[in-house]
Amino acid sequence: MKKLLTVLLMTTAALAEETVTALEAGHFDILFSNGYRGYCIDYGKHEAEKNEVFRMTDTSKAINNNTREDISQHLKILFTQEFDELFGADGDTYVTKDRIVSQYYVWHYSDDLNNWRIDGNVIEEVKALVDSDMTIPDHGYTIVRDGKRITFNFAVLEHMKEPREKHQDFFVYKITVHEHVWAAAR
Repeated sequence: MKKLLTVLLMTTAALAEETVTALEAGHFDILFSNGYRGYCIDYGKHEAEKNEVFRMTDTSKAINNNTREDISQHLKILFTQEFDELFGADGDTYVTKDRIVSQYYVWHYSDDLNNWRIDGNVIEEVKALVDSDMTIPDHGYTIVRDGKRITFNFAVLEHMKEPREKHQDFFVYKITVHEHVWAAAR
C-alpha cells in the first residue's frame, strides 16, 4: 500500500509540473503541444508567443481578475452546456464556430468584459446552472451529440515568463469524439 501511495503522489507531482508549449502565437483558441486548445483569461496582457512554455494546472487557477473569484465552473459549464452555441461539426471533429466570440465569453467571466458579440441568454443560462450548483469535473465530462459521445478535459496553463503580471494564462480544453453511441433497446 505504501508503494502505491508513493507512486500516486509521484504521479500527481509530475502532472502538477507538466509543461507545454504554444504551437502558435495569439490569445484565442490557440493550440498547445499537448493537444489542448485555449483562450487567454487575462484581457489586455501580452498574447502567447509561438514556443512559449506554460505550466499545466487545474482549473481552480481560472479566476476573475477583478474580484479574484473562481470562474472555473462558469467556463466549464459554458463549454459543455452551451456546446451547440460555441462549436460546430467539421467532419468527425468539433471546432469553435467563432473564435473571437468564444474569447469574448471567456473575457466576460475573467475580466468582467461585456461586448455586443456575446448572447445575454447564454450568460443567463450559465449563471442559472452555476447557481444550481452544477459541477463539471476537470477531466472526463461527457455529452452526446449526433450519436457521438464527446468527452471534455479542461485545465489552466500558467505562463512562466517574468514579470508575471504582464503575461496571459490560458483556460484550455481538449475534446475527444468517440464514434457512434448506440441507444439501448427498449
